[in-house]
Amino acid sequence: MSINNYTNMFVQPQNDDNSLNKRKSSNSDANDCKRKKKSQLNLGIRKVPVPSHRLTPLKEHWLKIYTPVVEHLKLDIRFNVKSRNVEIRNPIPDDAIGSQHLQKAADFVKAFVYGFEVEDALALIRLDNLFVESFEVCTFLVFGIKYI
Repeated sequence: MSINNYTNMFVQPQNDDNSLNKRKSSNSDANDCKRKKKSQLNLGIRKVPVPSHRLTPLKEHWLKIYTPVVEHLKLDIRFNVKSRNVEIRNPIPDDAIGSQHLQKAADFVKAFVYGFEVEDALALIRLDNLFVESFEVCTFLVFGIKYI
């Protein structure tokens, strides 16, 4: 029997390095699960930024905005003062109807932020297939009188 065959017959004991690798892999699995849960939770959240000139109207009409979102659409809503965002959350993450309601609520708040009255923006909640689009008016170059 040669020496090479003799050494190959013995099974080497597992070092602690392998157990450390197993621990690392289990930690990475846990981190992957956390990331998946976090990404799934983010699907149930909409954030609508509020410009500074619409903060006062938002404060004045908060109860009118809050009531239909919470009572009719069954969603959670809050205003984050630090980031100046209205955050709307679906309490049931994998609910198809809730995701539609989430989009309706986000459109409702966006319409108010764009300048619609609360009563007019409520039409976005009541009616299906109704959307609000906006565009930004850019500044135009001013030519002299001789070009007109």
